[in-house]
Amino acid sequence: MNLSAPTKIFAVLACWCCLLGVWSCERAKNLGTRLQGPGEQLQIVFTDTVTIRASTVLLDSIKTSESNIYLAGRYRDPALGVIRSSFFALFVPNDTIVALTGSAPRYDSVALRLAMPATNASYGDTTKNQTFRVHRVTQDLNDTIYFNYSTVAFDPTPLGQRTFSIQNLTQELGLKSMNIRLADNFGQQIFNLAAQRLTISAFQQTIKGLTVQPNDIDDAGIAGFGIGGIQLILYYTDVDDGSPKQLTLFINNFRSFTNIQNDRAGSPLAGLNGLSQPLASANSNQQTAVHNALGIATLLEFPYVQAFKNLGNTIITKAELVLFLANNSFSLFFKQPSRIAFTEMTNDNRVIRDANTFPVFVQQDGAPLQETRAPLVAGFGAIFGGYPAIITNHFKRMIDGIKSRKIAVREFIQNPFQQQNPLLDPNNRAARAGLVSMNRMVFNANRSEFKSVRLELYYAVIR
Repeated sequence: MNLSAPTKIFAVLACWCCLLGVWSCERAKNLGTRLQGPGEQLQIVFTDTVTIRASTVLLDSIKTSESNIYLAGRYRDPALGVIRSSFFALFVPNDTIVALTGSAPRYDSVALRLAMPATNASYGDTTKNQTFRVHRVTQDLNDTIYFNYSTVAFDPTPLGQRTFSIQNLTQELGLKSMNIRLADNFGQQIFNLAAQRLTISAFQQTIKGLTVQPNDIDDAGIAGFGIGGIQLILYYTDVDDGSPKQLTLFINNFRSFTNIQNDRAGSPLAGLNGLSQPLASANSNQQTAVHNALGIATLLEFPYVQAFKNLGNTIITKAELVLFLANNSFSLFFKQPSRIAFTEMTNDNRVIRDANTFPVFVQQDGAPLQETRAPLVAGFGAIFGGYPAIITNHFKRMIDGIKSRKIAVREFIQNPFQQQNPLLDPNNRAARAGLVSMNRMVFNANRSEFKSVRLELYYAVIR
């Protein structure tokens, strides 16, 4: 009997299937033996109980001058205590001299304009009223580095004040903003100096700057104002033609800064005192915290790394660090960061820095040992409720003694005006100011609960 071509093909395939069926029914023997030495057996082990010691630590002071944003306000954080912020600013014209225009100028008024960036940089309860007072700075603001603890002298008598809520600020060109009218004797002084067409340095000998201070009984929130949104505006009129005029002075970013204070009395972090002195989670309601602008970080220590060396021939296949936020620790008013990163720490709890004094970050898994510009970044999962991070390579290097057994958790800031993270750019003079953020995290460090800070480890042992 002659078979057609399709029928022949079908018959051949059927035969192959039968043969494959016979082979697949035989159980595999000695699979992988060529990968092992004589007498060795590969045993897969999984554990999710690797102990991590979690604590909260105060790191180095945070640079707040040359920032993209300046902060003011006061509120009580249930996890951190009272947080108070104010900023100090020096003003300059968009020119080489301070001068008026018009043939016959006449003074009208002066005001400080404050506008929030489009990202609406605010923190705390934006619906509550609070009061900002504007004071005259009496001490020179220099071209130096200012930190979150820095302050300069100012006149205790305010030039002006305004009570407002962040939620109800006026929308102008898509930005929330407000004007705080200042004393006319101050405005008249600026007018008289500008009429003399002074150089900037001569002008600043008299007008040394302004500071915005919150009311010390307010419990509302922190408002952030962008560089271009902070302006000292002199309003005047040209008498000859009746036209309104204004002289706008802008913030000098190199000589301005934010002061941030934190009174932790009565909070879970009341025992956090002194730089590099960790507060164990057992002494802070089984929680740890992160707040970049305050220099607060969560310190993670892996104390039993040596035990893995004692297992003999061990192959770490995966190490996943998981950090869960504490229940009810974030809300619309207390926002959690979208991303975190990890800095390497010394044994005495200080940030490890490179030759340019920038923090050394834990690198992405798979990055070469000498890589420093590919930081591991963990994103927040809303459904997951935490931040997962693969640290397999870094954990292996801990075991080998190449890396410290301590790392610190911090918010990862991407500077919107730069392509790369400013923390990694040694040529960026304002790099450390990228840490100024009021977002905070509170992690659950209760080891008895599944959703807490933990390390999930997959490894194999050759016996």
